[in-house]
Amino acid sequence: MAVDRTLIKDLSKQLKTSRILTPGSEYYAEKIKRWSLCAERQAGAIVVAESAEDISQTILFSKENSISIAVCGGGHSIAGSSSVEGGIVIDLSSMRNVHVDPNNKIITAQGGALWVDVDVATGKYGLATVGGTVNHTGIGGQARACRWKHRHCFRD
Repeated sequence: MAVDRTLIKDLSKQLKTSRILTPGSEYYAEKIKRWSLCAERQAGAIVVAESAEDISQTILFSKENSISIAVCGGGHSIAGSSSVEGGIVIDLSSMRNVHVDPNNKIITAQGGALWVDVDVATGKYGLATVGGTVNHTGIGGQARACRWKHRHCFRD
């Protein structure tokens, strides 16, 4: 189902801190851009997520209203999995915090974190990660892609 104005208004009442952008809104065109033109699709709405609670609410709302969703972390999916035509994109670009536990050498990152965010945070402690070689890609999508490749392409 495509998103219409009534549905957008209903969703906006349920979100606490996140913004909703629609075609014609300021920043919509910027938020729809992807690394590859092949992956760009015109979403009915973009939820610029500010909290896990709003993300959960958006997912529940989309499910209840049979609206397709996509999640955009870094926006580097060539296949277009970070975009959706007519549905709702949950944009994580405002959620890029990275916490480093230097004693245990563990990082915790929000869903919109890019490898540059991880590099800067770990570098303060003289640490580095084995991750993306292009630091403007999202860590979430790459981690998901690596799990898929390992499961389907390699044998233990």
